[in-house]
Amino acid sequence: MEQAEGLLGNVDAQVAELRAASARLGAVVAQVMASEVDAEVRTAMETAVLDGSETLVEFERSWYRPLGFDPHPESIRSLDDILGARG
Repeated sequence: MEQAEGLLGNVDAQVAELRAASARLGAVVAQVMASEVDAEVRTAMETAVLDGSETLVEFERSWYRPLGFDPHPESIRSLDDILGARG
């Protein structure tokens, strides 16, 4: 977790490092979710994952919009807007 947090603020982090950290975090989350955790903890983790996924899904829909596969392209924010909202 500490290594992933360190990469989060590192503008020089390499894509391979980010992907590896993401995979490690995903494995930990999957392991915890597969175990017998308290319902309150499970709900909190599910909510955190879904909340975090929203930004990624929005970005990917915008990124792939020019390919014409999205059934509702009119509902997609522009890539400039999404990237501008982050910085």
